[in-house]
Amino acid sequence: MNLAGPPEPVFGLQELQEYAERFSTVHLDEYIEQLRNSERTPHPKEINDALWGTIGLSAAEVALLDSPLLQRLRYIRQLGVVHWVYPGAIHTRFEHSLGVLFQVRHIASALNNVASSALIDQDHVQLLRLCALLHDTGHAAFSHVSEMAMEAVQAIAPLSNAFSTEQRVEARHLSEMFAYYVIKSGAMRKLIELMIDRSWLTVRFAADRATNVKTTIDKLANAIIGKKIDDRVPLMHELISGPFDADKLDYFMRDAQLAGTPSVLDISRLVQKLTVRSFDASELPEEIGRNVNRQDRHWLVGVKWSGIAVLDELHLARVLLFAKIYRHPKVVAIEQMLRSVVLTLSHLIPPNKVVEFLYTYPDDALVWMTKESLRSALGIADSRINDEIDGRLRSAAETLKDLRERRLWQRALQMHSRYPADPREAVKQQKQGLIEFLEEVEHPQQRTAFVSDMLDEVKCIN
Repeated sequence: MNLAGPPEPVFGLQELQEYAERFSTVHLDEYIEQLRNSERTPHPKEINDALWGTIGLSAAEVALLDSPLLQRLRYIRQLGVVHWVYPGAIHTRFEHSLGVLFQVRHIASALNNVASSALIDQDHVQLLRLCALLHDTGHAAFSHVSEMAMEAVQAIAPLSNAFSTEQRVEARHLSEMFAYYVIKSGAMRKLIELMIDRSWLTVRFAADRATNVKTTIDKLANAIIGKKIDDRVPLMHELISGPFDADKLDYFMRDAQLAGTPSVLDISRLVQKLTVRSFDASELPEEIGRNVNRQDRHWLVGVKWSGIAVLDELHLARVLLFAKIYRHPKVVAIEQMLRSVVLTLSHLIPPNKVVEFLYTYPDDALVWMTKESLRSALGIADSRINDEIDGRLRSAAETLKDLRERRLWQRALQMHSRYPADPREAVKQQKQGLIEFLEEVEHPQQRTAFVSDMLDEVKCIN
């Protein structure tokens, strides 16, 4: 039985872009009018950050940071559901964005110091700092948790492939695609125009105003999705979206420290080991060289050989984060609770309404919803309510209640060995369990018995 009628046949890039346009209008238009009509102008200021200390902001950054578009990040937790396991991990995307801005400034200054000339000019430094503030504007409630749940909805899943094909980039998450379209929106264009007209933002990528604004917006959007933004330094965008970008340098430290887990990362040491080298276009690696002006010389950024050990520390820091925080069995189980809520609700409303719902309500508003408030938020009319729809709403509401009262699922599906050994051998058990699982599902006779046993277990759980 199809509870919500036939779903919308398509939720493609056009629909995502149209919603990003409406979203940006709601979060920026009124604020822009206030800026235009106010006699007060933003002034540079300093913010005290728990991790990095004092972070200085320019007038343009203050204007952007004070907008509702950025202020909403105060209500979206960086680590989604991790605070139910690590109580101190309640930091938000807002704090993280400030940290990324700090790291961008740190890296840009270090590169300019080691280069024979200003490698990253002041126009691009301003641009990269704005990118740092904007890079997480595409996140919905509970950050990556709801994002992965939305990507599991059948009508939304193809978006990433469609976007990567259209933009000729690697596959991107929904939050990155949404941030790209938010930056490309008419409302963002009006804000950038205002900041340039008032000289809060002093970038000059072109002589005439219209081209300068367009180029600024294109560079901002492209950096978010990992596209080239400067021909002279063809990998400059990797400071925002790359293997060792400013984003990772902040959250590797912030997530570990605020969750109370160990970190071996020395970011100051890593930055000290950065180096640059000039190449002729013909000397560049093929994947880089084919996208640049062949007549110019170009600069690439790397790490000195003496800094290889620091890269090992970076990798180890990532491993520890995944082992202790991101892939903690209970964290994964709690993520599945929220995922089940999203997927349950996705049967009641079309995919565009799923996206709108998760971008409208922040973390705490969503987790406190009841059956009645869910029905109201989803716009389900009384005339549509039947036993099936009522049951789905009740199921989602009860799961949210379990979350806020911390009646949590114990762990996600784990494939342990049928004959467990010493608990200290957990990793070996997991590996052996996966081997046994594959053997059973690939065996014609055992597969049938396994499915039957699995269904019996599910019945017991229910």
